[in-house]
Amino acid sequence: MLWDKELFLEMVRDGCVSASGLSLLVLLFYLFSNADNFSLFVSILAIPTDMGMGKTIQVIALLLAIFRKHGNNRDLRENRRRRGLKSAAGFPPPCLVVAPSSVVANWGNELRTWGHFMFKCCHGKESVEQALEELRKGHLEVLVIGYSQMTINVSDLASVTWSAVFFD
Repeated sequence: MLWDKELFLEMVRDGCVSASGLSLLVLLFYLFSNADNFSLFVSILAIPTDMGMGKTIQVIALLLAIFRKHGNNRDLRENRRRRGLKSAAGFPPPCLVVAPSSVVANWGNELRTWGHFMFKCCHGKESVEQALEELRKGHLEVLVIGYSQMTINVSDLASVTWSAVFFD
């Protein structure tokens, strides 16, 4: 994936990213796009900060860039087209968000609010196996899962090629 300055400028113009949050987002996407060592990228995201600093929105903005979302009806049309395909060939691999089970539903609300993502939130009794099947078909871009579900399903999750993995 190449650095796409025009995509970021379009995201700012469309109101997807605030000017104050742009510098961190540009850094994250630059590192993601040019990372020879994926662990370097992940370690930067793992730096803990206080609540309310906008980490969730920054990650969602990065997801918008990874999946080339526009935040409008174009995304909905593309999602419908993609669900009709039999494979995910030609699309970026999905992303995994691992969060405390108490905020998994909040991640879903934020993903729904800020972008037209194809996502599934798995916590409690929800079927991770069903979500993994949807991932394999290319019907999901983002899987949000709780830490306990991650530990139970770690080998199945490890079998997926992820664009990025985020730990909340």
